[in-house]
Formats: sequence, C-alpha cells, structure tokens
Amino acid sequence: MQPGRGLTIVTIDEVQPGSIADRHGIHAGNILEAVNDRPVRDVLEYRFLTADEDVLLSIVSPSGPRKISIHKQYGEDIGLVFRDPLFDGIRRCRNRCIFCFVDQLPGGMRESLYLKDDDYRLSFLQGNFVTLTNLSREDLDRIKEMRLSPLYISVHSTSPETRAAMMQNRRAGDIMYILRELADAGIEMHTQVVLCKGVNDGNLLRKTVMDLSALWPQVRSCGIVPVGVTKYQRYARPFAPISPSDAGPVIDDIDDMAKGFVKRFNSRFVFAADEFYLLAGRPFPGRRYYEGFWQKENGIGIARDFIDSFRRYVRGMERRAGDISFKKRRVSVITGVSGARVLMHEAARLSGIPGLEVRIHPIANDFFGHSVTVSGLVTGGDIIRFLHEARRGTH
Repeated sequence: MQPGRGLTIVTIDEVQPGSIADRHGIHAGNILEAVNDRPVRDVLEYRFLTADEDVLLSIVSPSGPRKISIHKQYGEDIGLVFRDPLFDGIRRCRNRCIFCFVDQLPGGMRESLYLKDDDYRLSFLQGNFVTLTNLSREDLDRIKEMRLSPLYISVHSTSPETRAAMMQNRRAGDIMYILRELADAGIEMHTQVVLCKGVNDGNLLRKTVMDLSALWPQVRSCGIVPVGVTKYQRYARPFAPISPSDAGPVIDDIDDMAKGFVKRFNSRFVFAADEFYLLAGRPFPGRRYYEGFWQKENGIGIARDFIDSFRRYVRGMERRAGDISFKKRRVSVITGVSGARVLMHEAARLSGIPGLEVRIHPIANDFFGHSVTVSGLVTGGDIIRFLHEARRGTH
C-alpha cells in the first residue's frame, strides 16, 4: 500500500512452508522494504529482482529492520506470497472515451463498478485491455526491460485524430509510435477495436487493421468487437448499437482483409467477435478460424469453444444413454438473450436423451437496456423479475 511521498509499504501476506524465506525466519506480516536495495512497486518487480542467484532482502519485522542475503538457483522461488500484485495501487484511466461502458452505468451501484483501471501491469498479469495513454518513458523502458509480453491493447483507431477524439485525450494519437517501439523490443501484443458506427468503421477500420498488420508478428491479433450501449448513455453525441443489418457487412469486410493476411502470414490476424455472428444470424466459424483463440476472453471464439466442449460432453452422454436413467427430469437454464441463442440448439440434443428435458429461458436485460444481451451482464434484479413472472405463468 502507498502511504505517500513515493514510499510503498509491502506487507508479506504469506510465507510458503519450507521455502527459502521460511528457513530465513521471515513471517507473514513482515514488511518487504527493498530487494537488492531497490524498492518494489509490484509483484512483477519482485519476481524480476529475485530471479538472480544472489538476492538481498530488506525486511522489517516487529524486532526491527534486517537485511537477509540469499544465495539460490537462478529463478528459484523465495517463497513470499502477496495478496495484491500491485503494491503501489492501480493505475487509473485518464481517458474520457465517448463509448466508455462505465460512464453508461446508473448511479447507486457498488463503488468497485465505477473503477476505471488502465494499468499495463494488469494487462500482462490478467489479460486486461489497456490504452497505453498513461505510460511514462520509465514505464515503457520497464516493459522492455522486464519483457512484459504479451500485452493486450485497446487501439480502436490508428488515425491520430480519430483515436484522440474517441478517447478525448491528445496523447491517444501517439499509439503507433508506442506500438512500434514495443514491437522493436520483441513484445507480443494483441489488439482490439471497439467498433462504433459512423466513428471508426468503414475505411477507418480497414486503415486501422492494415496499420496494425504492418507490425506482425509482434502484433499477433486484432479483434473487432461491437460497442456496448446501455439505456443510460448520456453523451452529447449519442450513438446506436451495431444492428443486425450492420453485422453481416462487418463480418464480410473482416473476412476479406483476412484472406490477404492468410497469404502473407499464414494467419487471419483479424477476427470478428462472436456477437457479430449472433447479430447477423450466421453460424459461428469452426475452430480453425480462431487459430490460437488469442482473444477468447474478449468474446472472440468463446462460443465456438463452448459448443465444441458441450458437444463432446453430450456425445458421451448419448453413448451411455442406455446406462443412464432419468425419472423425467426437467432442467431449466436462465441466461441472457445472446447466451440463449448459443444454447438453444445444444439443449435440443440433450432433450433427446430419454427422461431428460432441458429448457432455455432468455432473460431480457431491463436493467441496462435490451440492446445489452450478453449473459455476464444479466443482473440479479432481472433474474428475480423473470422468476416472479414464471411463477405467475407469464413464461
């Protein structure tokens, strides 16, 4: 935690039994003041500095400060455990993006939902997408020195004017300079474009994808995802969500660009989010389309991966159907509108097993608005509403 004046107090939350730290008498609750006489700002710096064979720990315990000299094998873990990987706090977002989902939330929700993080360290540790607009020269050098790779980067547009306008941040226009520097250092990156109709689509989208492809293979993928729009948006220039009639042409444009990349790189490079296929009413591509499933957590390929896994499970149940006895068991699954579209066909196969009936119930999102259809944003209030309506026989 950060008490001020640039000092960071790092509390050791746990010491692994039998570890090097345990053998040197370090205990949970002790303070890690420095490693090799350098303060540590996060778990990344701790791992980087403690990787060497010779390590000097500055520890503060109830009995006072002491220095512990350790000799070990290169890369051997010392055994200290920290609950929070960021000792100096989360880097906050400095942008005011015109499509920001957090800014489209209503008031009165829990405080953590309004936190806008934009921390490159969480990009490396957890796969969070970051804009890189708050990077200092020291941050860039640190990424390169520690080889923090891969990183996940929200680009949205490589046009300096368009990106700066979308993020309402003049520094946003420098993105290609930063990406080139990271690429030259061998940092792998996965990028995304949040597609906003009439803002960064059409020819601007094609320019963005082509600019990013020039940094292949360090820029490994480019995911295109539709903007999320809630009923609470309060922008001076409101924009509409991507419609079903928009989705098909977007998929076609992405596929057209991908054909050229397959010839050049033996990779599609650019991928459309699952939501485009749901909107357009098109089947999801096969597994080969998604290659390494680089952006599954970004909603690109997660439906295909689920369907394939689910079908393997169902085939196993079908093979054992004679050995399984269901006494007319009925299973109800509640999910978002998009989730229901994915599950409907698969549930029908399960219902073919004697004695088993599976029903899928899509829940319209009254809380955020009906344009928000993903299952992860269905609220408890909407689930309760649905259950009350089901009890009354509405569903």
